[in-house]
Amino acid sequence: MAVEGNCNVADVIEVALLGAGVGEQVDFDTPPPSIVTRIRWAKELVDTHTGKNLEDISYILYKHIGAGMKSYGSIPLSLGIFYASKGTYANGLLATINIGDEADTNRAIVGALCGAFSGVDAINKSWIEQIQGTNKLDLFQIANDLLYVKDAIA
Repeated sequence: MAVEGNCNVADVIEVALLGAGVGEQVDFDTPPPSIVTRIRWAKELVDTHTGKNLEDISYILYKHIGAGMKSYGSIPLSLGIFYASKGTYANGLLATINIGDEADTNRAIVGALCGAFSGVDAINKSWIEQIQGTNKLDLFQIANDLLYVKDAIA
């Protein structure tokens, strides 16, 4: 939904809730905490603290949800930061990194969401150049390949 556009951050959260709900239907011997419930909680925390700056809201999310690598923490936290940052790439990414803990997992999720939502033009060009140069990757080709796979599946 974020890639296709014509939506807002709340719409992306609603689709994430649908996907998490489907995921929770998978049978586990010991079920983890509900990701659906925790995504709703993250959204509620952001809505409750509207008016505070993103750094404060991110810290509130961290205190309540955590920032670990387990999906029941990383997904709600990342969606909460995405929602609080209004999908703004740099703000969402930096807020996530500044939380610490499992920052590489969480920043990958937030970066992907915000990048898909805001588009490549919202990403600092020097960041793209540094990542491509350091890792010898063609990020634009990778993105096109991912979109092609998405279209082929649809």
